[in-house]
Amino acid sequence: LKAGVGICGDAKKLLADWHVAMKGAVELQGLAVRYGYGEHGTGLKQLGCEILQAPLIRHCRVARTDWAAPELTSAQRTYAAADALVG
Repeated sequence: LKAGVGICGDAKKLLADWHVAMKGAVELQGLAVRYGYGEHGTGLKQLGCEILQAPLIRHCRVARTDWAAPELTSAQRTYAAADALVG
């Protein structure tokens, strides 16, 4: 089961790039709004700060690196861990 913001796009990319079909997914945007969250936006970064008090720092320079590399950099591992924690 995967939960996140924009999860349908993630599922499509996993299927297209890796031929992996997700069996279950929960879209967090709608749930957040339903329960009164999202005052500062419904993106993963905003919801993480508002609900979990866990800031998600997303740097474009890390997000756009080679995630298919045989070994991830320290910055990539930190980015991935924060992303997994929040959503």
